Amino acid sequence: MGKAKQGIYGPMKGKVGQVVWYELNGQCIARGIGYRTAPRTEGEIESSKAHNLLTELFKPTQSFIKKGFGGLTKNTVHNYHNLAMSYNRSYAISADKQNPALRFDQLLFSNGDLLQPINPILEVVEHGLKISWDFSMDDYIGMNDRVMMLAYFPDNNQAIFETSGSKRSQLSDILLLNTSMRSLPMHVYIAFGAKDDERVSCSTYLGSVNI
Repeated sequence: MGKAKQGIYGPMKGKVGQVVWYELNGQCIARGIGYRTAPRTEGEIESSKAHNLLTELFKPTQSFIKKGFGGLTKNTVHNYHNLAMSYNRSYAISADKQNPALRFDQLLFSNGDLLQPINPILEVVEHGLKISWDFSMDDYIGMNDRVMMLAYFPDNNQAIFETSGSKRSQLSDILLLNTSMRSLPMHVYIAFGAKDDERVSCSTYLGSVNI
């Protein structure tokens, strides 16, 4: 059932017949629902496998990706999930179409034009992961950007992350991991987000631990 809260000439929300109405980024969108009787093609099956891989990855990392891709949705009909899906399907899935796999070194969890981390270094420390980077104190621009850190655990599809850590000018931060997670295989990423708005840098892959 569709609802027109502002009358018949206002925006509608819901399903009317074979059309679904919804609002996205301030715009009223209508999508038709079609019928299909033909079996899926080989290409569609392969595409579905790749899509499912990323869907599972995005479940534990959703909040991070929302911040990482959210700034790109302004004044568009896109959402952060679709943008992240589109990029990573193109660049972060292996070429084996029968058995696709994630290319962890190519995954992008954040996409923007802020300055990327300079010479980032990953260290395993007592309580988690220490991540450090370079920054010139003479460069005032960006000094208050906040570090974004993410550790993804492929064996159990979990993630631990921080989207507003130390300032760029502080040169390091520690991503705390509970004891049970420290020995598990993980892939680690870093990015920066502006303090006062939605701008971010592209994420950088720092490597793997326990693999």
